[in-house]
Amino acid sequence: PAASAGVRAGDALLSIDGRSAAGRPVEDLARVLSRSATIEVQSATAGAAPRSLALRAAAVSLHAVQFAALPPADAAAPPVAYVRIAAFNRLAPGDVKAALTTLFPRRGATPSPTALLLDLRDNAGGAVDAGVDVVAALLGKEGGPFGSVVGGAFTPEPVVVAPGAGIVPPTARLAVLVNHGTASTAEIVAAALRGASGGATLVGERTFGKGRTQRAQPLSDGSLLLVSNLRYIAPDGAAVDGVGLTPATACAPGEAVASFFVAGGDGEANLAEELLDDPCVRAAAVELRAPLREASG
Repeated sequence: PAASAGVRAGDALLSIDGRSAAGRPVEDLARVLSRSATIEVQSATAGAAPRSLALRAAAVSLHAVQFAALPPADAAAPPVAYVRIAAFNRLAPGDVKAALTTLFPRRGATPSPTALLLDLRDNAGGAVDAGVDVVAALLGKEGGPFGSVVGGAFTPEPVVVAPGAGIVPPTARLAVLVNHGTASTAEIVAAALRGASGGATLVGERTFGKGRTQRAQPLSDGSLLLVSNLRYIAPDGAAVDGVGLTPATACAPGEAVASFFVAGGDGEANLAEELLDDPCVRAAAVELRAPLREASG
Protein backbone atom coordinates (compact mmCIF):
# COMPACT_ATOMS: atom_id res chain seq x y z
CA PRO A 1 0.00 0.00 0.00
CA ALA A 2 2.82 2.47 0.78
CA ALA A 3 4.49 1.75 -2.54
CA SER A 4 1.20 2.20 -4.40
CA ALA A 5 0.71 5.56 -2.71
CA GLY A 6 4.14 6.75 -3.85
CA VAL A 7 6.32 6.19 -0.78
CA ARG A 8 9.94 5.49 -1.74
CA ALA A 9 12.91 4.08 0.16
CA GLY A 10 14.74 6.89 1.95
CA ASP A 11 11.68 9.14 2.38
CA ALA A 12 11.43 10.90 5.76
CA LEU A 13 8.03 10.73 7.46
CA LEU A 14 7.03 14.29 8.47
CA SER A 15 3.42 13.98 9.59
CA ILE A 16 0.37 11.70 9.76
CA ASP A 17 -3.12 13.20 9.35
CA GLY A 18 -1.66 16.65 9.97
CA ARG A 19 0.13 15.72 13.22
CA SER A 20 3.92 15.85 13.27
CA ALA A 21 5.74 12.50 13.46
CA ALA A 22 8.73 14.04 15.27
CA GLY A 23 9.41 12.60 18.71
CA ARG A 24 6.54 10.14 18.66
CA PRO A 25 7.22 6.51 19.70
CA VAL A 26 7.59 4.04 16.83
CA GLU A 27 4.77 1.95 18.30
CA ASP A 28 2.43 4.96 18.09
CA LEU A 29 3.39 5.63 14.46
CA ALA A 30 2.93 1.95 13.56
CA ARG A 31 -0.52 1.87 15.14
CA VAL A 32 -1.70 4.95 13.21
CA LEU A 33 -0.18 3.75 9.94
CA SER A 34 -1.96 0.39 10.20
CA ARG A 35 -5.12 2.13 8.93
CA SER A 36 -5.80 4.51 6.08
CA ALA A 37 -4.18 7.89 6.58
CA THR A 38 -2.80 10.97 4.85
CA ILE A 39 0.93 11.36 5.33
CA GLU A 40 3.53 13.96 4.42
CA VAL A 41 6.96 12.72 3.40
CA GLN A 42 10.20 14.33 2.26
CA SER A 43 12.63 12.78 -0.20
CA ALA A 44 16.31 12.60 0.70
CA THR A 45 17.07 14.38 -2.59
CA ALA A 46 18.43 17.86 -1.94
CA GLY A 47 15.88 20.59 -2.61
CA ALA A 48 12.92 18.21 -2.96
CA ALA A 49 9.60 19.55 -1.71
CA PRO A 50 7.48 17.60 0.83
CA ARG A 51 4.79 15.37 -0.69
CA SER A 52 1.30 14.64 0.65
CA LEU A 53 0.22 11.04 0.04
CA ALA A 54 -2.99 9.15 0.78
CA LEU A 55 -2.41 5.69 2.25
CA ARG A 56 -5.14 3.06 1.94
CA ALA A 57 -4.83 0.11 4.28
CA ALA A 58 -4.79 -3.29 2.56
CA ALA A 59 -3.75 -6.86 3.21
CA VAL A 60 -0.24 -7.65 1.94
CA SER A 61 0.83 -11.10 0.84
CA LEU A 62 4.61 -11.36 1.05
CA HIS A 63 6.41 -13.69 -1.34
CA ALA A 64 9.92 -14.13 -0.01
CA VAL A 65 11.40 -15.34 -3.31
CA GLN A 66 11.35 -14.06 -6.87
CA PHE A 67 13.34 -15.55 -9.73
CA ALA A 68 13.97 -15.09 -13.43
CA ALA A 69 16.17 -16.30 -16.28
CA LEU A 70 17.98 -13.22 -17.58
CA PRO A 71 18.85 -13.02 -21.30
CA PRO A 72 22.60 -13.04 -22.08
CA ALA A 73 24.36 -10.59 -24.39
CA ASP A 74 25.32 -13.53 -26.62
CA ALA A 75 22.11 -15.11 -27.88
CA ALA A 76 23.90 -18.49 -28.13
CA ALA A 77 24.96 -18.41 -24.45
CA PRO A 78 22.85 -19.88 -21.63
CA PRO A 79 20.60 -17.57 -19.60
CA VAL A 80 21.79 -16.06 -16.31
CA ALA A 81 19.88 -17.37 -13.29
CA TYR A 82 18.55 -14.75 -10.86
CA VAL A 83 17.01 -15.40 -7.43
CA ARG A 84 15.98 -12.69 -4.99
CA ILE A 85 15.14 -13.41 -1.34
CA ALA A 86 13.20 -10.64 0.43
CA ALA A 87 13.28 -12.29 3.87
CA PHE A 88 14.36 -15.57 5.43
CA ASN A 89 10.98 -16.81 6.57
CA ARG A 90 10.05 -20.47 7.05
CA LEU A 91 8.94 -20.80 3.42
CA ALA A 92 12.13 -19.35 1.93
CA PRO A 93 14.19 -22.59 1.69
CA GLY A 94 11.44 -24.45 -0.18
CA ASP A 95 10.77 -21.47 -2.42
CA VAL A 96 14.48 -21.18 -3.26
CA LYS A 97 14.71 -24.89 -4.09
CA ALA A 98 11.67 -24.60 -6.36
CA ALA A 99 13.20 -21.58 -8.10
CA LEU A 100 16.54 -23.34 -8.60
CA THR A 101 14.81 -26.44 -9.96
CA THR A 102 13.08 -24.27 -12.57
CA LEU A 103 16.21 -22.28 -13.45
CA PHE A 104 18.55 -25.28 -13.65
CA PRO A 105 16.66 -27.96 -15.60
CA ARG A 106 18.33 -31.35 -15.67
CA ARG A 107 17.46 -31.79 -19.32
CA GLY A 108 15.78 -29.82 -22.05
CA ALA A 109 16.35 -27.65 -25.07
CA THR A 110 17.45 -24.64 -23.00
CA PRO A 111 21.07 -24.86 -21.81
CA SER A 112 21.54 -24.74 -18.04
CA PRO A 113 22.85 -21.42 -16.65
CA THR A 114 26.52 -21.20 -15.75
CA ALA A 115 26.02 -18.09 -13.59
CA LEU A 116 23.67 -17.40 -10.67
CA LEU A 117 22.87 -14.01 -9.14
CA LEU A 118 21.51 -14.16 -5.57
CA ASP A 119 19.94 -10.83 -4.64
CA LEU A 120 19.89 -10.10 -0.88
CA ARG A 121 19.54 -6.32 -1.12
CA ASP A 122 17.23 -4.83 1.53
CA ASN A 123 16.82 -8.28 3.10
CA ALA A 124 16.72 -7.51 6.83
CA GLY A 125 17.18 -11.15 7.85
CA GLY A 126 14.87 -13.64 9.50
CA ALA A 127 15.30 -17.21 10.77
CA VAL A 128 18.92 -18.39 10.88
CA ASP A 129 17.82 -21.98 10.25
CA ALA A 130 16.19 -20.85 7.00
CA GLY A 131 19.47 -19.19 6.01
CA VAL A 132 21.42 -22.39 6.68
CA ASP A 133 18.95 -24.39 4.56
CA VAL A 134 19.26 -21.91 1.68
CA VAL A 135 23.07 -22.14 1.79
CA ALA A 136 22.76 -25.95 1.74
CA ALA A 137 20.57 -25.73 -1.37
CA LEU A 138 23.13 -23.50 -3.10
CA LEU A 139 26.25 -25.46 -2.10
CA GLY A 140 24.74 -28.73 -3.28
CA LYS A 141 26.11 -32.20 -2.67
CA GLU A 142 29.40 -31.03 -1.18
CA GLY A 143 28.06 -28.96 1.72
CA GLY A 144 30.68 -26.97 3.52
CA PRO A 145 31.42 -24.54 6.37
CA PHE A 146 28.77 -22.01 7.37
CA GLY A 147 31.08 -20.22 9.76
CA SER A 148 31.15 -20.40 13.56
CA VAL A 149 29.21 -18.97 16.50
CA VAL A 150 30.48 -17.57 19.78
CA GLY A 151 28.24 -17.94 22.83
CA GLY A 152 28.62 -17.55 26.57
CA ALA A 153 31.75 -19.74 26.68
CA PHE A 154 33.47 -17.35 24.23
CA THR A 155 34.79 -20.35 22.30
CA PRO A 156 33.94 -20.41 18.59
CA GLU A 157 31.89 -23.44 17.62
CA PRO A 158 31.97 -24.33 13.91
CA VAL A 159 28.70 -24.67 12.00
CA VAL A 160 28.79 -27.02 9.02
CA VAL A 161 26.21 -27.10 6.24
CA ALA A 162 25.03 -30.61 5.41
CA PRO A 163 25.13 -31.71 1.75
CA GLY A 164 22.11 -30.48 -0.18
CA ALA A 165 20.17 -31.73 -3.17
CA GLY A 166 22.74 -30.63 -5.72
CA ILE A 167 20.31 -28.60 -7.85
CA VAL A 168 22.93 -26.01 -8.87
CA PRO A 169 25.80 -27.48 -10.94
CA PRO A 170 29.09 -27.27 -8.99
CA THR A 171 30.65 -25.42 -11.93
CA ALA A 172 28.08 -22.58 -11.79
CA ARG A 173 29.57 -19.25 -10.71
CA LEU A 174 27.77 -17.28 -7.97
CA ALA A 175 27.50 -13.58 -7.16
CA VAL A 176 25.58 -12.13 -4.20
CA LEU A 177 24.07 -8.65 -4.46
CA VAL A 178 24.09 -6.74 -1.14
CA ASN A 179 23.53 -3.20 0.12
CA HIS A 180 23.17 -1.23 3.37
CA GLY A 181 19.80 -2.90 3.95
CA THR A 182 21.32 -6.41 3.87
CA ALA A 183 21.34 -7.40 7.54
CA SER A 184 21.40 -10.20 10.09
CA THR A 185 20.66 -13.62 8.54
CA ALA A 186 21.09 -12.16 5.04
CA GLU A 187 24.62 -10.99 5.96
CA ILE A 188 25.43 -14.37 7.48
CA VAL A 189 24.29 -16.15 4.31
CA ALA A 190 26.38 -13.80 2.14
CA ALA A 191 29.45 -14.37 4.32
CA ALA A 192 28.97 -18.14 4.27
CA LEU A 193 28.67 -18.23 0.48
CA ARG A 194 31.71 -15.98 0.10
CA GLY A 195 33.73 -18.35 2.27
CA ALA A 196 32.56 -21.55 0.57
CA SER A 197 34.62 -23.53 -1.90
CA GLY A 198 34.82 -21.51 -5.10
CA GLY A 199 33.48 -18.55 -3.05
CA ALA A 200 30.74 -16.23 -4.19
CA THR A 201 31.58 -12.71 -5.34
CA LEU A 202 29.86 -9.95 -3.35
CA VAL A 203 28.62 -6.99 -5.40
CA GLY A 204 27.06 -3.77 -4.11
CA GLU A 205 27.45 -1.75 -0.92
CA ARG A 206 28.76 -2.49 2.59
CA THR A 207 26.13 -4.41 4.55
CA PHE A 208 24.38 -3.31 7.75
CA GLY A 209 26.58 -5.10 10.30
CA LYS A 210 24.32 -7.27 12.50
CA GLY A 211 25.87 -10.65 13.11
CA ARG A 212 24.22 -11.87 16.28
CA THR A 213 21.10 -13.77 17.20
CA GLN A 214 18.55 -13.14 19.95
CA ARG A 215 16.70 -15.40 22.32
CA ALA A 216 13.16 -14.25 23.12
CA GLN A 217 12.11 -14.34 26.80
CA PRO A 218 8.43 -13.53 27.54
CA LEU A 219 7.92 -11.52 30.77
CA SER A 220 5.05 -11.64 33.25
CA ASP A 221 3.64 -8.25 32.19
CA GLY A 222 3.24 -9.44 28.59
CA SER A 223 6.34 -7.73 27.27
CA LEU A 224 9.22 -9.52 25.57
CA LEU A 225 12.93 -9.40 26.39
CA LEU A 226 15.38 -10.08 23.55
CA VAL A 227 18.75 -11.36 24.76
CA SER A 228 21.67 -11.55 22.33
CA ASN A 229 23.02 -15.05 22.82
CA LEU A 230 25.23 -15.89 19.81
CA ARG A 231 27.66 -13.92 17.66
CA TYR A 232 28.49 -15.09 14.14
CA ILE A 233 32.03 -15.39 12.72
CA ALA A 234 32.46 -15.81 8.95
CA PRO A 235 34.30 -18.87 7.55
CA ASP A 236 37.40 -16.71 6.95
CA GLY A 237 37.43 -15.67 10.63
CA ALA A 238 36.10 -12.15 10.02
CA ALA A 239 33.52 -10.65 12.36
CA VAL A 240 30.25 -9.41 10.88
CA ASP A 241 28.57 -7.77 13.88
CA GLY A 242 29.26 -4.05 13.99
CA VAL A 243 31.45 -4.33 10.90
CA GLY A 244 29.39 -5.58 7.96
CA LEU A 245 30.66 -7.10 4.73
CA THR A 246 32.57 -5.12 2.11
CA PRO A 247 31.80 -6.29 -1.45
CA ALA A 248 34.66 -7.09 -3.81
CA THR A 249 32.86 -5.06 -6.48
CA ALA A 250 31.30 -1.77 -5.38
CA CYS A 251 28.01 -0.70 -6.96
CA ALA A 252 25.50 1.87 -5.77
CA PRO A 253 22.66 2.48 -8.24
CA GLY A 254 21.74 6.12 -8.67
CA GLU A 255 18.08 5.29 -8.07
CA ALA A 256 16.75 2.45 -5.95
CA VAL A 257 15.28 -0.33 -8.08
CA ALA A 258 11.78 -1.08 -6.79
CA SER A 259 10.79 -4.73 -6.61
CA PHE A 260 7.71 -5.63 -4.58
CA PHE A 261 6.95 -9.18 -3.49
CA VAL A 262 3.17 -9.03 -3.73
CA ALA A 263 0.84 -11.79 -4.90
CA GLY A 264 -0.17 -11.43 -8.51
CA GLY A 265 2.91 -9.45 -9.52
CA ASP A 266 4.18 -8.79 -13.01
CA GLY A 267 5.61 -12.27 -13.50
CA GLU A 268 8.98 -13.68 -14.46
CA ALA A 269 9.18 -12.21 -17.98
CA ASN A 270 8.53 -8.63 -16.85
CA LEU A 271 10.87 -9.02 -13.90
CA ALA A 272 13.67 -10.15 -16.20
CA GLU A 273 13.19 -7.10 -18.43
CA GLU A 274 13.16 -4.74 -15.43
CA LEU A 275 16.37 -6.25 -14.06
CA LEU A 276 18.21 -5.47 -17.29
CA ASP A 277 17.97 -1.79 -16.23
CA ASP A 278 19.55 -2.51 -12.82
CA PRO A 279 23.23 -1.44 -12.99
CA CYS A 280 24.25 -3.67 -10.09
CA VAL A 281 22.63 -6.75 -11.64
CA ARG A 282 24.52 -5.98 -14.85
CA ALA A 283 27.79 -5.46 -12.93
CA ALA A 284 27.36 -8.77 -11.10
CA ALA A 285 26.75 -10.61 -14.37
CA VAL A 286 29.93 -9.11 -15.83
CA GLU A 287 31.87 -10.28 -12.76
CA LEU A 288 30.69 -13.82 -13.53
CA ARG A 289 31.72 -13.50 -17.18
CA ALA A 290 28.08 -13.71 -18.24
CA PRO A 291 27.14 -10.23 -19.50
CA LEU A 292 23.47 -9.47 -20.13
CA ARG A 293 21.88 -8.12 -23.27
CA GLU A 294 20.82 -4.48 -23.34
CA ALA A 295 17.37 -3.57 -22.08
CA SER A 296 14.63 -3.07 -24.66
CA GLY A 297 13.62 0.50 -25.38
